[in-house]
Amino acid sequence: MSMTYHPETPYAHYGVPAAPYPASQPASGDVCADLVRLALMGAVVGGSIAAASGLRKVRRGEIQQWDMTLETTRGAVLAGAATAISGAAARAVTDEGIARLGVLFAGGVAAYYGLEALADRLEPAKKNGGGK
Repeated sequence: MSMTYHPETPYAHYGVPAAPYPASQPASGDVCADLVRLALMGAVVGGSIAAASGLRKVRRGEIQQWDMTLETTRGAVLAGAATAISGAAARAVTDEGIARLGVLFAGGVAAYYGLEALADRLEPAKKNGGGK
């Protein structure tokens, strides 16, 4: 048995198989399940950011707690949807690397912007007294 060191397989002489480092998390193979997990992560992050922003507004007396709850829910839903949309676009372009990160970021910004504009148009116009 040779004791030659090979950096790509440092423990091969002990019978330990090589594993890539860091070990990548394999996709489940189910695109829908992967997108749902991605959307949930986006909703958690987006909802957390919206909640923190809402808490600041409540403390300043700018909005009531119910409005904060609505803004948090809206932020979570929009962020989850935008993350799923950008994830689908990124998956269509590439499986890994900086290109995927770029598509995720740009797609997320574009999707969130578009969804927020749509939500604003569909929301009752409470800011201008209920008019158009």
